Formats: sequence, C-alpha cells, structure tokens
Amino acid sequence: MEAAKDDCVVLAIKLGEGVMRAGGETYRAEECCERVLSACGASEISVVAFPTAILISADVDGAHRTEIVSIKHRSVDLKKIEEYNGISRMVAEGKMGVDKALAAIRSSDKERPFLSIAFTALAAGFFAFVFNGGVWDFLPTCLITFIATAFKHCADRLLTLNFLSTMGSSMIVTALARFTVAAFPVCSQEAMIVGGIISMLPGLALTNSLRDTISGDFISGAARMFEALVTAIVLAAGVAIVLSF
Repeated sequence: MEAAKDDCVVLAIKLGEGVMRAGGETYRAEECCERVLSACGASEISVVAFPTAILISADVDGAHRTEIVSIKHRSVDLKKIEEYNGISRMVAEGKMGVDKALAAIRSSDKERPFLSIAFTALAAGFFAFVFNGGVWDFLPTCLITFIATAFKHCADRLLTLNFLSTMGSSMIVTALARFTVAAFPVCSQEAMIVGGIISMLPGLALTNSLRDTISGDFISGAARMFEALVTAIVLAAGVAIVLSF
C-alpha cells in the first residue's frame, strides 16, 4: 500500500495529462487527479491544469509531492478521454489498484493511427453530401482526406507548431481537390474542400473554451479560444493560398 501511495501522484498526473492531450476540459482533468489522490489518502491536494501544462501538489504519507508536466501536443480523442475518466473512477471506487491503472494507461496510449485516419476520411466523404456534393464526390473526398490526415499525423510528430501541419493539410486538400476537378469536371471542388477540412475545424476547442470560461477557468478559456481562432485562420489561409494560384 505504501508503494501504491508513492505512485498515486504519478498516476494522477498521467491521467490529467492524458485528458488534456486528448482535448478534454480543464475541470475534467483536475477532477480525475483529485479523485485519484483522495482515494489514495493524499491530503492538501492542489491541482492546476492549463492547455499547455498541469501541476499537482499533495501531501502523501507525510511527504510533500509536487509534479508538473508540459503539454505541447494536443489532439481530439473522445475515446481516450472516456478511458482516462473511467480509470480514475475505478481507482476511486477501489475496483482498480494503482499498478493496474498505470498499466491500463500504457495500454491506452498505444496509438492505432490507421483506423483513426481511415474513419476520418470516411466521415469526410459523407460530409461532402451535406455540402451539396454528389455520389461522384464521395470517393475522391475520402481519398483526399486520407492523404491530408496522414500528412498531418506525421507532421505533428515532427513539428513543434501544430498550426503548420494544419495549414499544410488544408493546402493538400485544396490542391488535390483542384486537381480532381481538372481531371473530372463532374466533381464539386467546394464539396471536396469543405468535406476534407471540416474534421480539422476547432469545434471541440471552441466548445471547451466556453465551458472553461463558464466554470471560472478564465486563463484556460482564453487560451483555448485563441487556439481555436488561430487554427481557423491557418485553415482558411491554407485554402486561400492554393486557390489564389
């Protein structure tokens, strides 16, 4: 039990970090951390989460512990948010020990990018119908989005600034859509472009910024709002650059 107590701070910050990296709300990340620390018998618990960092301070078994993690890369993964939240609840209810929780986090962190990219491309094909696209726009939109999303996934691993990969992806979508229309005039350029970039729009970041602001986390709310604004600008800029030629 003592070893478990010593590891509970590490578990808590990994859960909070995971929630923030997956695009979760600030209050949710803090609740996950506080839930785990309280279940492990910690006292004087203080958790502060931002979109770019998370800090934990607590007294565990008479010793003061402080952990801080910098968060440089964020994405949108609702499944991971649910998994991390579920792990914290199971630990709080005594259904899972600290060691098993850490193992579950490591298992959850194993990415399956191909499935994510494939389903994103499939969804983009259906979005083409929403924006007045025809049956002939479905497959080209899926293929274009698959290429652009795969590029973004690889670029996010190499670049510190995710905005550059987002702009590059929107440029790829637009360029491939123009090429497709030139080869097959029956296709709709607008439907393919909008269908291709809609998965990159910062809808969740904007929603979370409002929720954080309403919850009183003004710094996180302002940061997320600015992130959503810049993402929308670079998406539009990428499309405009290609269309201007």
